[in-house]
Amino acid sequence: MSQFIFSKKAWLFHAFFIFSFSIIAQTPVWTENFEYPIGDEIGKHGWLFENDNPYLKVCPGLTFEGYAGSGIGNGLQIEEENKNAARHTFPQISEGCVYVSFLVQFNSNLKSQYFFTLWDGNMPSWAGGTDTKFAFNGRIYGEKNSDFDSRLNIGLSFYDNQKAVYTTDKPVVIGETYLLVIKYEIVPGDNNDKVSLYLLDRIQDQEPEQPLLGPLSDNASKGDIYPAGLMFRASHTGQDIIVDGIRVGTTWESIISSSSSGISKESINNRLKIRKDSQNIFITLPKEEQINIYGINGKLLFSVKGNTGINRIPILNKGLYFVTAGKEKGKVLF
Repeated sequence: MSQFIFSKKAWLFHAFFIFSFSIIAQTPVWTENFEYPIGDEIGKHGWLFENDNPYLKVCPGLTFEGYAGSGIGNGLQIEEENKNAARHTFPQISEGCVYVSFLVQFNSNLKSQYFFTLWDGNMPSWAGGTDTKFAFNGRIYGEKNSDFDSRLNIGLSFYDNQKAVYTTDKPVVIGETYLLVIKYEIVPGDNNDKVSLYLLDRIQDQEPEQPLLGPLSDNASKGDIYPAGLMFRASHTGQDIIVDGIRVGTTWESIISSSSSGISKESINNRLKIRKDSQNIFITLPKEEQINIYGINGKLLFSVKGNTGINRIPILNKGLYFVTAGKEKGKVLF
């Protein structure tokens, strides 16, 4: 009898571990929703700059129906008055694919210069670091469409600006909000990584078969990277771009869908309604139920008798939490 009980517990732990691992695989490794006051310089919030020019500032954010990073916090304005590059690191990814998604709104015509790139996380020598090369792979560009003043062409290069490829058959409309996704494929060997770019005007829960641009590679580049950061670049007169809802992950699902991420302001997880702010989980119950909150290791962290309606539970540490209330289950990521 004791052997049966042990086996049952082991099976339950194994099932929970598999469930937890599956959730982690669909969870972004880093997000930025600019949950700071409008007008703040983002250098105050963990972003790095290369010189003493004015920092890029927080502005009202963007929305995009169905996107996990939509409508949370504010946004970042990239404009000509702030001729500087804003960088942020994220946990290094050294195998498989790296996906970076963000909302973007172009509010003016652009020169053929890149405004976004991935980065290996090393600061260059001119900014106080030790790196002596431009390790900026996966560059995204915007340029004026020759036929329409109100539209822009989107471009992509692996590394070399002179090798950027532009699309003219799907120009973006100035003032509209789009979802951009860049995919960086880490391929074993030297100088053979690939980049692809997707442009979405509506949410797609699965990765499209064909990207807008790419995949591109560059055997003559200065080398592949293990992505560990990203950079937005304000660089020229007339530039005005707003970005918001930045998400970095290792799968398409981990960055796109609010239903799979658990970090939207409010989500339905197996009929369990959960939302959060910066310090609390809010669980809405149709009737009284016991609420249990578990850590990623399966340890019970909090248990309370939940009331009908909204229940507020303070969370002290960032991380992924699993929630049960009666027979319903959910998850939430801080």
